[in-house]
Amino acid sequence: MIGFLRQWHLPWGNDATTIPPGSGSLGPRLFWSMKLNLKNISLALIAGAVLLVWIVGGLFYYHASIPVGENTLPVRVHIPPGATLKQVSIDLAERHLIRNPTVFRLLANIQRKQTQIQVGEYELNSSMPPMDILKNLTSGKTVLHPVTIPEG
Repeated sequence: MIGFLRQWHLPWGNDATTIPPGSGSLGPRLFWSMKLNLKNISLALIAGAVLLVWIVGGLFYYHASIPVGENTLPVRVHIPPGATLKQVSIDLAERHLIRNPTVFRLLANIQRKQTQIQVGEYELNSSMPPMDILKNLTSGKTVLHPVTIPEG
């Protein structure tokens, strides 16, 4: 009698590559191999996500900390009243002072300086990293123009 029950519990033995007819369940080996495949897929997705974050972080660091060029000739930039960070970043990119306006805006948002850009005229150059350009624009140290008032 016990042999008869064993025959019905695992009629296919330990070979789980086939599903016995009418059983409706997978064999133990097939079940565990599917579980391991899901585990491998999950690990691959996590590793891919980590790699993507690492690449995006590296690109952000490159755009945020490396100057556009080595030219030290000053470029005067005028920030008008009411100018938005987007307008300022596009103007800086058009003057070849920063590489990417979106990265500059992201840098300003990360440092919580998106609303601290001061109105005025600034003297910048393309050898300045974007972090220093942002620091200058938020410090308020504008170009000073000499004014001569004649006597009388």
